[in-house]
Amino acid sequence: MLLLNSFAFDLPYAVTDGNVLRVLARYYAISTPIDTPEGKNYFSALAQMLLDKNASALYNQAIMDFGATVCKPKLPLCDICVLQNNCAALKKKTVNALPVKAGKLVKKRRFFYYVVAEYNNEIYIRKRTEKDIWENLWEFILTEEPMKTDMEIFLKSEIFLSMISTKFKVKNISGYFKQHLTHQTIESIFIHVLLKKPLEDRNFRAVNKNGLEKFAFPRTIRDYIEVYLE
Repeated sequence: MLLLNSFAFDLPYAVTDGNVLRVLARYYAISTPIDTPEGKNYFSALAQMLLDKNASALYNQAIMDFGATVCKPKLPLCDICVLQNNCAALKKKTVNALPVKAGKLVKKRRFFYYVVAEYNNEIYIRKRTEKDIWENLWEFILTEEPMKTDMEIFLKSEIFLSMISTKFKVKNISGYFKQHLTHQTIESIFIHVLLKKPLEDRNFRAVNKNGLEKFAFPRTIRDYIEVYLE
């Protein structure tokens, strides 16, 4: 009916077909599922707000064609897209993850094991540079495991021992901290150790515990700092 009203009578009604929803979800980096009542209402309202009411048929046809030929479901032409400088999903590297559909959303579980290495009241941190979640945010020493690991076994494993290049004493072990992202859930555990000597790894920098708030950490690490280090 909206298509008929817009194209036949040039009435100011926004079309929200799959192409339009994809363009809007990517341009604004909206992770609200498009197939939920909340999502349908949200995208309908957004599309209506953006509509050129003086040329609704032309606008609707243009955004539909743009989604079909440039902002495609697979292999979108981001390199030549005229909107690339302002596309939020492109900046966040989430183009291929959008739009989200609740019916198809299967969250991946990831298990992060952090070593909070302390020496002389300083904690060792580094900036994430990998093309992954939390790029350019700071973190502690980290290893990712494919599944939850028994801590007694993990503390004796070569993986854990290789994370620290000097002798140490375990101060405490946190419970699991969870952070839910659009397509994954991160479950993190933090092992706070006191080093006998400074850490010899140029990828990490030593920061006084009282100065950690000056650095940008993922929320799950901020939560840990607030509970265990303050």
